[in-house]
Amino acid sequence: MTGKKSGRKHGTVGLWGSSMAALLCGMASAPLAAQQATPASPQCTVNSINVVCTGALPNGFEVPTADRDIYTRLTLRNLTAPINASAPDGVAIDFFNDAQPVSVTIDTPDTLITSQGASYPRGNFIVGSSSAVGVRARTRSNVSIVSNADITIDADTIDYGAVELVAGLAADMIQTGTATRDLTLRNSGDITITSNESPNSFTNQIAGIWAGYSGLEGLTPAPPRGIRLGTGVIENIGSITVERGAGIMTSDLDYGTLDVLNSGTITASGPNGDVFAYGINIEAGAASNFGGNRYQTTTVRNTGTITVEDRGATAIGISLEKNVGPRFDNRDSSPGTVVNDGRIIQANIEGLDFGTGIRIEQGVSLTTGNGAVANMP
Repeated sequence: MTGKKSGRKHGTVGLWGSSMAALLCGMASAPLAAQQATPASPQCTVNSINVVCTGALPNGFEVPTADRDIYTRLTLRNLTAPINASAPDGVAIDFFNDAQPVSVTIDTPDTLITSQGASYPRGNFIVGSSSAVGVRARTRSNVSIVSNADITIDADTIDYGAVELVAGLAADMIQTGTATRDLTLRNSGDITITSNESPNSFTNQIAGIWAGYSGLEGLTPAPPRGIRLGTGVIENIGSITVERGAGIMTSDLDYGTLDVLNSGTITASGPNGDVFAYGINIEAGAASNFGGNRYQTTTVRNTGTITVEDRGATAIGISLEKNVGPRFDNRDSSPGTVVNDGRIIQANIEGLDFGTGIRIEQGVSLTTGNGAVANMP
């Protein structure tokens, strides 16, 4: 797509200090039978394990099942048309390697990537293929995603009884036991997630930027939860707007170091009053008795603006949850730190069950304010 606008400009994927631009454009619909591009498509060139795609990828990209032990690096650049997910699982760009490190670079700031999940007729979702995601990288090894594209996820009509993951950028890390993994997620585009579903029917994981274990592998038996990190870095300098979820979210990441940096704008809302709105949510995960930020040095730093609003449940600017305290068997003395040198704004929070600017579980809750620092333990 070629139209440019005045105002904030997107940076190239290597220039994080430059300003970004919002791109307003229509969403393209893909027919049910539309086929996603693959490494063998004419828009893509292959050099050993590297895939580079240019031109038009209107229906997205995927790695065929038979090739998921070959390719480790995907680069999309100079795209000429918007991308709309046509795969039954609702993932627009899906890069999968069974065991090797994967790297996805999207350097195409004038491109809009969209997914509507199940908003037009498809077969019923099945366990293991239920999601609405802009860009996903999946592997049992290291994951890197760097993107300056705009991503819009319209999840209003998804069957939330089946869907487990809704995200703009998703690092889906399949567990391999005690192997150490590195993680890099960097966004400088605009991510928007519309998810104004009916009360009491929301998905397990909704976030603009997401990393962890989604449970979507469909493996039997299911692998254990708790991804063992070496070094993890998540950085947002773009703009994220999300309903019924978090701007940035991690789940089931253990050990090593995790640094989460936001200098962009995050707006999160819970429009139905029965859900959660987080700016940044570093959570222990569903299997929190044995997974989720344990034995990990975790730092969250905000220099941007985070706005959260909810009319009845929970609205938190930054939440850091670690497996410590009396309700966990394995107590953890590794540090968790939140530094807010930006702004956290809470709006329309009357009647909340719980609302705070910064929360570190357990036992530390600070109000908003520049320079606010919370440390745990």
